[in-house]
Amino acid sequence: MTRKILVINPNTSLSMTEDIKKSAEAARLPDTVMTYVNPPEGPESIETYLDEFLAAIGVLKIIAAERDNYDAFIIACGDDPGLFGAREITDKPVVSIGQAPMLLVPLMGRTFSILGTWCGDAPRSEDKVAKYGLLNLLASVVPSGEGVLGSHEDHAGLMDRLEEMGREAIEVNGAEVLITTCAGLAGVHSELSKRLHVPVLEGVTCAVKLAEIMVDLGLKTTRVGQYASIPQPKPLKGWPEFQHLEPFKVGKGKK
Repeated sequence: MTRKILVINPNTSLSMTEDIKKSAEAARLPDTVMTYVNPPEGPESIETYLDEFLAAIGVLKIIAAERDNYDAFIIACGDDPGLFGAREITDKPVVSIGQAPMLLVPLMGRTFSILGTWCGDAPRSEDKVAKYGLLNLLASVVPSGEGVLGSHEDHAGLMDRLEEMGREAIEVNGAEVLITTCAGLAGVHSELSKRLHVPVLEGVTCAVKLAEIMVDLGLKTTRVGQYASIPQPKPLKGWPEFQHLEPFKVGKGKK
């Protein structure tokens, strides 16, 4: 079967989109067709809560416009901007590169550490893990102290830094599995796993495989509980990109 998957890089860095594309294309099945997009506006990298919330609007606009044209969607940022809102826009699979590797950890070990970039990654990553109900598995978040932009330009130096960070996570923090969720670290997992002799899960690759599996199994996002529809549509002021969505179609009936 042919699967059509839209991969959204929530920031505006075209070079990072190319890195995401390389990793995703290496992971996809031959009959999966993937399209890669950026929002036209927003931060060039996503490293703070403010970056995340600004980027989420761009992600949601894209999915609202394209929800009928693809079988699944991947949010290619480790902060998962707009993830829960996107799952309300469409019941098709929406997979994020931050959550995807975490969901696979229990298949390989009891604990995991996140290898991040700048120091602000630690508290925000801990918040994210707690939101997904996986805090009991988290050994640590080990930041490199660098920013996202440019982190992938010196590959040899990057791998040496990640190896050092990984050893700290394993030997000091007790991690059994390592994960990288930042799109700027796409494609490092195989080499890092060989160096450290532990499973290393990379967000883009995991998200691609999970999206393919969900499409193949015909899985949809629940409409009971967490993602239940509101009883009555309500007015939305402005934002014409969202006016056609069911929660805001006042007087137009439901789809």
